[in-house]
This record gives sequence, C-alpha cells and structure tokens, in this order.
Amino acid sequence: MSYKDYITTVYVIVDEVLKLIGHRHKTNKPKFSDSELITLLVYAATFRKRELKSTI
Repeated sequence: MSYKDYITTVYVIVDEVLKLIGHRHKTNKPKFSDSELITLLVYAATFRKRELKSTI
C-alpha cells in the first residue's frame, strides 16, 4: 500500500466515524476539516514519529 492509499483510507475511515457520531464543525468555514487534521496526525504518528511534535 502506498502512502497515498494509506492517507486516503485513513481519511475515509475518520470522516465516516465523525459522521456516525454526529460531529459538526465549530466554525462555518474552517481552513481544514477535522477529518483532514486527524488524518494528518495519524499519518505523522505512523510514519514520521520523530517529527510528530513539530507536526502538532
């Protein structure tokens, strides 16, 4: 599985889970969706462990 496939898969799963629990954005026009932010953190924690602190 390539990193692009991994990121896409994680994003879809995170987005579906957030929809299932009824999560809503706190602002009308966020720069990043919550799904995108969570996906970025999962990717960083998985593949860039030494750079996790700078990612956050």
